[in-house]
Amino acid sequence: MESDWLHLFLPIVGVEAFWPGILLLGFSAGIIGGCFGGGSWLVVPGLNILGVPVLFSVGTGAAFIAGKRIISSYNLASFGAIDRKPALALFCGSVAGIEGGAALLAALDQAGLGEPVLRWAYAFVFFASACSVLFGLFPVRSENPDDKYFASLLSPFFKRLGAIGFDSALLIPFIIGSTFGFLLGFLGIGGGFLRLTLFTGIWGGLSANVANTHILESIISSLYAAFAFTVKGGVEVLILFMLVLSAAVGDRIGVVAIRHSNSHPMRIGLGLVMLCGMMSVVLMELNRAVPAVVLMLSSLGCFSLCIILGMIAGVIRDSRKEKGIWNG
Repeated sequence: MESDWLHLFLPIVGVEAFWPGILLLGFSAGIIGGCFGGGSWLVVPGLNILGVPVLFSVGTGAAFIAGKRIISSYNLASFGAIDRKPALALFCGSVAGIEGGAALLAALDQAGLGEPVLRWAYAFVFFASACSVLFGLFPVRSENPDDKYFASLLSPFFKRLGAIGFDSALLIPFIIGSTFGFLLGFLGIGGGFLRLTLFTGIWGGLSANVANTHILESIISSLYAAFAFTVKGGVEVLILFMLVLSAAVGDRIGVVAIRHSNSHPMRIGLGLVMLCGMMSVVLMELNRAVPAVVLMLSSLGCFSLCIILGMIAGVIRDSRKEKGIWNG
């Protein structure tokens, strides 16, 4: 066939995949991560829509999160001060959650329910995330999150636990780690932004220790998830290589774009991409593979192109302002 060169045989998975779609997927995830943080939630459903089986989609997505987090934090010369006990509790919770989520996914896949459950779960994730972004339930990027709100909701619960002998300083990070570890093992979702918001809310602010502890532990736990799925044979190295390289390029573009562009239309575009992702997942579950692939790749392509054009226009505008020749 004339289009054979567009499909790449994946030796570990044993199927052929549309390699330009994989590159676009990683590139778009990198742009979203550079602009807003996150973006890894796009990888697992995207790979599954492109024909990668569910276990390999989640395993490769978990390994991608590890690589992306390392790339995003490469400019940190050191992590500075960390709180060792909360970091250890976070890691132990993450390990328990990752193993539990991976075991549940494997059991569902063995029963023939892995792909339907994963797709409907991601349809809900896309819909909830789109509502969050479009209607402003949570800010896309906030310098002053409403920490007191989280603290007021959770403090009575943890005070009661402390009264009956539980050490809340260790229990809280263990619960957070196990919850998001389960999501990482089951859905391949890192949840870094939401986890950091929750973490800082409980402690009442984003101190250097909290941020450093979160960054270091998130890298270690995602590396563990990558190792665990690799041992289980659930990581396609060729896909991972393509995703990480394209995401590294997209991440740099996203970082520059958010500095020189208006974030409001970018936020609207992100919400629309999430809605298109939800519809693509549903179409895939309804055995409409071609429309699902077309909708997903076209929405990602349009979004990425708009971000790049907005970045270029913003850089030109800001450079003219600096030179004093801007008239509009």
